[in-house]
Amino acid sequence: MFALSVIMIGNIYRYLLVRLYRDYMTKISQLGETLLIEWLVDRFSAKDPNVIVGNGNDASVIRLAGNISFKVDTFVLQELPHHFDYYDAGWKAVMACASDLAAVGSKPKYALVSFSCPRNLEVESFKRIFHGIEDALRTLNSVLLGGDLSETSEVCLSVCMLGEVKGRPLLRNHASPGDLIAVSRGFGLEALGLKILFKKVKAEASLARKAIIRFKHPYAEVEYGEKLSSLGFISSCSDSSDGLIIAIKQLIDDKANAIIDKLPTERALDKLNRELSKELTMYGGEEYALVYTYSPQMDAELVEALKSIKRKRILIGRVVEGNGDIFLHTGHTLRKLKIDGWRQFQSRPLRQRKAGEK
Repeated sequence: MFALSVIMIGNIYRYLLVRLYRDYMTKISQLGETLLIEWLVDRFSAKDPNVIVGNGNDASVIRLAGNISFKVDTFVLQELPHHFDYYDAGWKAVMACASDLAAVGSKPKYALVSFSCPRNLEVESFKRIFHGIEDALRTLNSVLLGGDLSETSEVCLSVCMLGEVKGRPLLRNHASPGDLIAVSRGFGLEALGLKILFKKVKAEASLARKAIIRFKHPYAEVEYGEKLSSLGFISSCSDSSDGLIIAIKQLIDDKANAIIDKLPTERALDKLNRELSKELTMYGGEEYALVYTYSPQMDAELVEALKSIKRKRILIGRVVEGNGDIFLHTGHTLRKLKIDGWRQFQSRPLRQRKAGEK
């Protein structure tokens, strides 16, 4: 019996090795669109009571009710850093889209994915990106309805998500003088992970591992956003994927100033140089945390409401009269901050150092 079990395990192991080798060596051009779609339809069954027509048809049909939100995010995977693979890209693409829905108080429910790539992409890479998408959607309790496959010179992934808003939709740029500024969690760790992957900074091993994991597998603050939406008194809200300062600027626009009394730096970053920690916290981005404002008269109610989801609010500052400037309170002085963070068509992407490059 033992010998038989060993033989069976050996055969299974060899089968898995052959399959893995085959997927790594096989290009998607050798399978073609039809087989790839068959694999996807089999993988994503779109099981949901409100899905009338799901995957495998020219279009999906769903039953909608209430206030519906939607968002599209696109990722061009031109240069992946070391230790960041297609699975991570699939996960992150879904969570980035879900984070924007969370920022309006919406619960993501359905997704559409458009994926384009060169014909010489390995089947294993194709599967990895959709495994990441699958796991992220399962974490969000969301369903993939369908999408599109096409051929391009670069790998490009576009995710569209539909969500439901049960409370009052949260909006940007409605902050008023007198409001408090709060965030849902600490900042800077994800940005550190990105810089470590691109070999721009170094960190002690345990901190580096934690930062890289947080960058690769962020979580959208869906439950937190839903709770804020249900309260009805949050004056403005945004997510922090492009950086804390950009998020605050979106809340105040040019109609008020913001004063940061205390930066929400992750405690783990205490081990770093202070200036680097501040830079990562203010301008790094990638957190997908929520940044929001509300009247100080509602603070006690907010604190109590967040207890029901075992979360807290982190107060970082206040909104004052002004024309769109942001200041950092340092000691007895106010330092005006540059309005900076990630901006499409303007910011310079991180580039991985080549061998021998300093």
